[in-house]
Amino acid sequence: MWKHGMRRVVLAAIAVLAAPVARAEPMYEITDLGTLGGTASQAYGMNDVGRVVGSAKTVSGQIHAFLWDRSTKTMVDLGTLGGTTSEACDTNNNGQVVGYSHVAGNTYYQAFVYESGSMTGLAGLGGSYSSAGGINDSGQIAGWANTAGGAATRATRWDGGSPVDLGSLGGPAYGEAINSAAHVVGKSYTGWPAPMGAFLHDGTSMSQIHGTYSTAHDINDSNQVVGYAHVDGGSLGRAYIQDDTGTTYLPTLGGSQSYGYAINGSGWVVGWADRADDTGAAFLYDGTTMHDLSDLVEPGHGWTLFEARDINAYGDVVGWGANPAGETHAFLLTIPEPATMSLLAIGGLGVLWRRRR
Repeated sequence: MWKHGMRRVVLAAIAVLAAPVARAEPMYEITDLGTLGGTASQAYGMNDVGRVVGSAKTVSGQIHAFLWDRSTKTMVDLGTLGGTTSEACDTNNNGQVVGYSHVAGNTYYQAFVYESGSMTGLAGLGGSYSSAGGINDSGQIAGWANTAGGAATRATRWDGGSPVDLGSLGGPAYGEAINSAAHVVGKSYTGWPAPMGAFLHDGTSMSQIHGTYSTAHDINDSNQVVGYAHVDGGSLGRAYIQDDTGTTYLPTLGGSQSYGYAINGSGWVVGWADRADDTGAAFLYDGTTMHDLSDLVEPGHGWTLFEARDINAYGDVVGWGANPAGETHAFLLTIPEPATMSLLAIGGLGVLWRRRR
């Protein structure tokens, strides 16, 4: 998820990538990130320096958080807080990873931060359960936590490891993402039971930024928010981008629904959408056109791309799909080096490629 700062040189260069998309040329090469010895994996977040996080099955069938590093092309098991299950949701450019893990006995799960080879549980708001969904480059974390006795669930921001109660819209609230200005987005029920609405917390107060039956899943440094919302009170939802000019509902891939998961600083969105035949697929929206991501990968890849979950400053994408062997694996989509180098004269992308390897 896009939770960290952008450099202007990257903003200028990434816009050039629209050219190969418009010409329908192969844009991406795909890397199978593998597993932790089991049969499946899913990628949820990435940063600008070649690290991907998510969850994967181990040899024993447990689900553990992982960190995959582009420099070593290996998947590392981050372990747990004593229980059998953990999941990594995001990572920043400083290598910190956040997510949640069951504790010993699996009686509850707790938000964690992983750094320097160690996983540490984060203090909550007095209750047992908590989870971390996003982290910015300053180390500020967004998620949620229970209050004492499980009386309430509140959107939460951790500053230096200390939890800050961001409140709710009346019912349970869940923080999903945070940008460099510490603006947090997520979803909150307006009562209980009651519909949920997307929220933005601007560092001072929480406000509902969309109608009922909506969620906010990511926010970039321009305060563009992406998520999912029912359109005009209907029962089907669409991915949207919301900013100070209003709301833009994204197209589908010919079907009826779409869901936006992440947005980068150039306003590119990735997520999931219906096709006309009612099958779902990972998509990339480049500010103008909704693309089936499978159409943008080099020919003969043999994958079925299910969901795209994050996009970074360079336009790299992570998610999961069925690999050529039919197993559900995490994938990483990157710009092939030869294609990148061919754009050096018009966009300086060759320099960027060498910097990010």
